[in-house]
Amino acid sequence: WTIHVADSDGAGIIGVRILNGTSYANNDGIHCTTSRNIHISDCHISAGDDGICVTGFGPKKGVTENVTVSNCTITSRSSGIRVGYGDNNIRNCLFQNLVIYGSNRGLGVFSRDRGDIENIQFSNITIETRLHTGHWWGHGEPIHVSAVPIYEDVVSGEIRNVRFTDITARSESGIVIH
Repeated sequence: WTIHVADSDGAGIIGVRILNGTSYANNDGIHCTTSRNIHISDCHISAGDDGICVTGFGPKKGVTENVTVSNCTITSRSSGIRVGYGDNNIRNCLFQNLVIYGSNRGLGVFSRDRGDIENIQFSNITIETRLHTGHWWGHGEPIHVSAVPIYEDVVSGEIRNVRFTDITARSESGIVIH
């Protein structure tokens, strides 16, 4: 991960340019784990994995909350924006004024572990996705929302109050809600 914001309160990432090789898996642009009051804006990100990822991973119990992402351009071989994964809850996130292009997935909200995800808003976003050949995450869908346990013995957390407004998408696949 190029920038990892972990167990933080009050971080700002503004005007950063990240140009990762898009042929390499697991090289997220910005990955935020179990942190609060995080502001990311005016960034340009190219990544082989998620462009910006907000998760509930962390070695201790906590919450990821009050994350805002605005005025960014993103291209990736996975999700432009990914919200979810981890046992800690994620809440009160705003993603606005974004352009996502050339990605396998535009916006993704994934409950795979025990953490709940709630009060997530996506607005004024332009998405262009495509299905890349090879072993990449995503199938060209512009929006993907799912609650599917990562393992059989895990009950995935709930997803509540996710809003999409003013989304313009062009894709090689449809929206997935599961």
